[in-house]
Amino acid sequence: MSERVRDLFARGCICTLFTLLSVNLVAQFMQTGRVTGLMLVAGEATVVVLTVVRRRARLVDRSFSAAVMTTMSLAAPPMLRGGGAPLAPDAVTVIVSAIGLSLVIVGKMALGRSFGVVPANRGVVVRGPYSFVRHPIYTGYLITHVGFLVANPTTWNVALILVGDAALIVRALMEERVLSVALVNERTKTAIATEVELAETRAERRRGLLGRDGLPPSAALVLTPCVVVHTAFMRFPIDIIFLDHDGVTVKVVSDVGPWRIAGAARAHTVVELPAGSLQRNAVAVGDRLYLRAVSDN
Repeated sequence: MSERVRDLFARGCICTLFTLLSVNLVAQFMQTGRVTGLMLVAGEATVVVLTVVRRRARLVDRSFSAAVMTTMSLAAPPMLRGGGAPLAPDAVTVIVSAIGLSLVIVGKMALGRSFGVVPANRGVVVRGPYSFVRHPIYTGYLITHVGFLVANPTTWNVALILVGDAALIVRALMEERVLSVALVNERTKTAIATEVELAETRAERRRGLLGRDGLPPSAALVLTPCVVVHTAFMRFPIDIIFLDHDGVTVKVVSDVGPWRIAGAARAHTVVELPAGSLQRNAVAVGDRLYLRAVSDN
């Protein structure tokens, strides 16, 4: 199955699940007047929007276990049902759900086009709530589910939330694995860097390495799209690799000190490394570099 077909299938599934969830919880609201279900729908509505505009992933976990965990975590909410005697006043469950919903929405807005459903690497986001909480969206889901369960404490809902949220936590762990990537030289089969940071937005590319005192020996900053970089106001020298659209090295520059400019007309991506990395890893023009999950040995 091609990536395009996979993507269209995933989007169709998301829309279908959202429709089922909406029909179910709106009907519950009409019967009971409890708004906790509607708040869950509001949070999931952003999933549909962001799934449509998301950027292409650099790494996707296509394992069977990832598919199962993702399916379980997504399928559980649409199957929730209203009912049972609330364990707390509506005002309390609404406040709890509102806190969770706020985390979900703010987290998704911070992710923007980096949002995804299946564990994948669309770049690491550290702005907004991600500067305080590693997984604000998942945290928000857990809080929202608690609010819903307190308002609708049936055995069915307890079982669904336990299974669905357990899958959600496993999914988060799988996502961490995919986000931990190494930059590998296809020719030598060795990792040039195992701490890779992606700079894919304009703000991230403008910031680059400014304000830092250095890079760890195993680190790299990947800027894309990018054809020219400068080292104005930099505090340390770096090595630079210019890659084309296919990840093939078109130019390398060693030991670039502060207040220098380097570029390559054929480049699409720039990799910045600690000075000495090129010599140590024997990177040459023509080498193809690619990202690989650190766990894939």
